[in-house]
Amino acid sequence: MTKNQTIHSNRDASVDNFRGIATISIIFIHTVFWSGRHYIPDYMRNIALFFDVPIFFLLAGFSLRLSQRLNPVKQIFKLIYFFTFVVIFINLILGHFDFQHILESITLNSAIVTRLRVIDGSYWFVPMYCSALIASCGLIQTIGKTSLFLIPISIIYYVLHYNHLYSINLHFMGSSVNGLLFYTSVMLFGYYVYEYRGKIFWPLLSILSLCIFLTMIYYHPNDFDLQSSKFPTNLPYIIASMVSIFLVMFCNSNKKIPLLNFVGNKAIFFYAGQGVGASVLYFIDQDFNMIWYYKLICLFCINLIITFIASFILMFIYTTISKIFYKFKSKLTV
Repeated sequence: MTKNQTIHSNRDASVDNFRGIATISIIFIHTVFWSGRHYIPDYMRNIALFFDVPIFFLLAGFSLRLSQRLNPVKQIFKLIYFFTFVVIFINLILGHFDFQHILESITLNSAIVTRLRVIDGSYWFVPMYCSALIASCGLIQTIGKTSLFLIPISIIYYVLHYNHLYSINLHFMGSSVNGLLFYTSVMLFGYYVYEYRGKIFWPLLSILSLCIFLTMIYYHPNDFDLQSSKFPTNLPYIIASMVSIFLVMFCNSNKKIPLLNFVGNKAIFFYAGQGVGASVLYFIDQDFNMIWYYKLICLFCINLIITFIASFILMFIYTTISKIFYKFKSKLTV
């Protein structure tokens, strides 16, 4: 069996399908939250966050389990290389070049692109993902399943944090440890429970999570602002995320859905592309004078179209440059 065949056999179509759904969900969320904050009601923005970034960390745990590649360095360098390319390429197209911006992308600090602020606004995910990947791989390699104790420890911490009894104000690789605890726990959870997908208790846990969330809203109605519980990470956002995480755990179909599978397979390009699409909406949203839900549908469709166009352009240029680079590298090594 060749290397490519081995990699292909280790792919799970459902993982790429859900990664595609999560990517499209991010496009919707950023349509709702960036330009949409002027016209979309609060409850709609909160509902949008039920299927959010934590799904990517769960799927990353699945992928680690499938590949058993617990060396995060190569993946981190690929992310740095890609987003540095995005910063340079788009800034050059817009006629702006700042060496400081390149240094910030290389050091996982930011991805500033002039006039397209959603690209940098979405970038927080990258250093957080790199930090969680390093932490998860390190824990799995050193203490194995014992690392699952991080999950109950995190739950206890977030309960204390929610009740203002204790808070951690530390950073790891530029990422808040307050958020890193949650995202690392989700990644570890995905790694160790991958084989238990499809069990009947997952939708029951999802319903239980939703009931707990609604109970919290009933007794603390002011907490129905998931964005403020997302940054910094707090208990309401975590419980809301559990609703979708447990549903993903229940869905175990390995049927390949072409569009979702493609988007999921190329998620990094679409994640960068949505930064372009969501930023463009700032320049056109005032031209749509209609009821908010019609406006949301129109702008979401426009965002999807721009995102796909931008993603394919980035994909083509990035692949071409990479091929030239590796061809040049192979000549040097001969």
